[in-house]
Amino acid sequence: MQEQLRYIKGVGPKKEQILNSIGIYNCRDLLYYFPFRYEDRSNFKKIKDLEEGVAAVVCGKVLARRLKKMPFFLRKKSRVRSVYEVVISDDTAKAKCVWFNQHFLADSIKVDDKILVYGKPIAVGRDFKFNSPEKEVIKESDSLEIGRIVPVYRKTAELNDRFLRRIVHHVLERVYKDAVDSLPFYIRKENNLLNITVSLENIHFPKSLEQAKSARERFIFEELFYSQVFVYLRKARHRKQKGVQLKISDKFVSETKKNLGFELTASQTAVIKQISDDLSKTYPMHRLIQGDVGCGKTVVAAFAIGMCVYNGYQAAFMVPTEVLAVQHKDSLDKIFARFGFKIVLLTSSLSKKECQMIYDGLEKGDIDIVIGTHALIQTEVKFFKL
Repeated sequence: MQEQLRYIKGVGPKKEQILNSIGIYNCRDLLYYFPFRYEDRSNFKKIKDLEEGVAAVVCGKVLARRLKKMPFFLRKKSRVRSVYEVVISDDTAKAKCVWFNQHFLADSIKVDDKILVYGKPIAVGRDFKFNSPEKEVIKESDSLEIGRIVPVYRKTAELNDRFLRRIVHHVLERVYKDAVDSLPFYIRKENNLLNITVSLENIHFPKSLEQAKSARERFIFEELFYSQVFVYLRKARHRKQKGVQLKISDKFVSETKKNLGFELTASQTAVIKQISDDLSKTYPMHRLIQGDVGCGKTVVAAFAIGMCVYNGYQAAFMVPTEVLAVQHKDSLDKIFARFGFKIVLLTSSLSKKECQMIYDGLEKGDIDIVIGTHALIQTEVKFFKL
């Protein structure tokens, strides 16, 4: 499925570059470039039953044709260089089809040809006219453009829908008809999902809009399924990392609660328990505390900091502003007053001498807790046992 695009029939180096510009680099990318909508061109209408402005497919025989080339003096005032007109009939009525600047159609649409036309008709007296409709001369039993549910892709100025449909159809038939499904059979069966080959056929060339919906549901499931697999793999890799295993002291927790001066909420107590459990495991804690302003997240963080220091490690507490750093230092001084932890403040406003004293204390292990702004993550800051 990693075949180069330039080897697909009708795609050369130039069109390959255009496909690359919209994120299509190989056959798999092409097949996963899904339509963003569909046009139902499967229901044929009689010409007499056409409604102005309502898109429809009609089938008729070419009764007459005419190619008009614009005189040179008119070309300066208009972009129209030629007009090709065809009159078709299906025995119920006649309709005129008009194409601008497509003089080459004179070689492909001739009198007595049977053609399919899709577009929005315009009423002209008792007759109807199609301006630049989609067309297909009926020479083969199968058509990718008319007489079916037709996919519509997001495209560029250099690529049209017809080209994309043709190369997608070619890849589906020649390259991907025996594709291996990445979703296991039991998962597909349990969730009533189509296999990959049928899904790709139905999302590009469905026989009904229900088929297109079923195929899209399969690919939505596949995307969500693998995103969850990646989450669990990432979690499994995290569990294999070696971390510091702390011993959680009930005495430390109860003594710290006494210093708070208030009762913890049920949520705070639950989160502190979860953090304690995490810190006692052999792999690193990986946790985000979320809560409204003033709900008490800092107190929860203080318990985590205290557990680390109580086990002989250092802790760093980074905050966005110097004002907050000062406030948090005052809070931690009160909370850990009875434990004798050495707590310092490190901010950019300190003198070089004061900063150097803190650097030395952190590196030697004389300082237990450091609170500060982004000054904490400078290269000069080295810890003894963080």
